[in-house]
Amino acid sequence: MRKPKYTFSAEIHQELSKLENHLQEKKYNVHTIRQYKNCTGIYLQWLNETKQEPAEVTYKTVIAFIEEIRQTYSLNHYKRSS
Repeated sequence: MRKPKYTFSAEIHQELSKLENHLQEKKYNVHTIRQYKNCTGIYLQWLNETKQEPAEVTYKTVIAFIEEIRQTYSLNHYKRSS
């Protein structure tokens, strides 16, 4: 099975690049970095689509995101991210 390819905006790619650099400095495994970047990209994209600012995220917002992920992706997909 092929891994899904994600397309994110240039702004999200810029943030993901910062995350990747940070995780590389911390000596994270390349596969872990890829998974963290994908999950973070999906989250940032969702924030953009729902017109929410990351600094204003509440517990309720995170729960809404998790519920949407459960409906959109397979159980194995989001279990790997936890």
